[in-house]
Amino acid sequence: MKKFFYLAFVLMFAMLVVSCGDNNDPAPTDDDTPVTETETPIVDDAEVPDDAVACTLEDSFLEAMPAEWEAYFTMKMTGAINDPAATEVEAAFLAKMTGVLLGKTYNLANNIGYYILDALTTTDGQEVPAVIGVGMGNVTWPVSGKLVDVWVGQTFFVVSDLLNWKTAAAEENLTGVEVEGTYQVVIFQLWLEIVGQEQFYRMQCVRGVSAMNADETAYDGAMFVCVDKNVEWAIGETLRAMNYSKMIDADEDILAALNEGLTETDENYMTDVCTCYSKEEDEEGNPIIMNCEDMKDEFGKGELPDGDETPDDVVTDDVVTDDLLPDN
Repeated sequence: MKKFFYLAFVLMFAMLVVSCGDNNDPAPTDDDTPVTETETPIVDDAEVPDDAVACTLEDSFLEAMPAEWEAYFTMKMTGAINDPAATEVEAAFLAKMTGVLLGKTYNLANNIGYYILDALTTTDGQEVPAVIGVGMGNVTWPVSGKLVDVWVGQTFFVVSDLLNWKTAAAEENLTGVEVEGTYQVVIFQLWLEIVGQEQFYRMQCVRGVSAMNADETAYDGAMFVCVDKNVEWAIGETLRAMNYSKMIDADEDILAALNEGLTETDENYMTDVCTCYSKEEDEEGNPIIMNCEDMKDEFGKGELPDGDETPDDVVTDDVVTDDLLPDN
């Protein structure tokens, strides 16, 4: 399995925030809210062999994850593969997308999920088609309309590998394929500023990344993909998949993993897990990176208090808080 560069997350703000409605869930929770599965229509007409059982996503696969992992990611999702240029994105059915980081459970499936066909860059610079899977949950709506706090999980599946797995499965009359090792997973914490009908992407922090296995051949975990109803995993087809992955969740370890093989002079070298953006855009329409301390000052945050002192603008009922910026 090829090792890929870290994938920079691109949030489709209009679709996602509108879909959230008036959700007031607190950011970190210690429970994984269950979701009842519904039937998802299959898009293509590929037939299941007469003597094969149609592929289903069974929770027993996720239950096989090593119990000793303290930080991990799980995903179980079914949905249509979207065009990245689509103005309206069809949501996937998220039966489960969970991140456990630093002892806290983040339900990344309680708002919206989707698949998008896009491209990834390998470590040797090759562009390869891949289906990106995203789940968004743990949205905290601020008291005064300053910032929205969003937690997001992201993983992907390389199309050429999906095709190879389908060929191998057909030779053994299988409808689903289990693979040892997984692709990179990233868990983000994002802040959006909403002003009237406009939304501004202000801050992105990487809160978890996949851990490499001992042999450094793949990220530690496993994947299961249904292949019986797919032709080529093109836009409009349905992807049905599960995976679990061991995660790295300490800031210094995240930076070490993302900076592996880079020097401080490299463009992709990171000195902080968080990146902040101004409302202004460059000539290509992308937000301009700014100093995170300056962004805190912009929202009147400054230095966060020490000890048990509570800022005046924080609601302490564990439902919603306006003190969203971290002290890093």
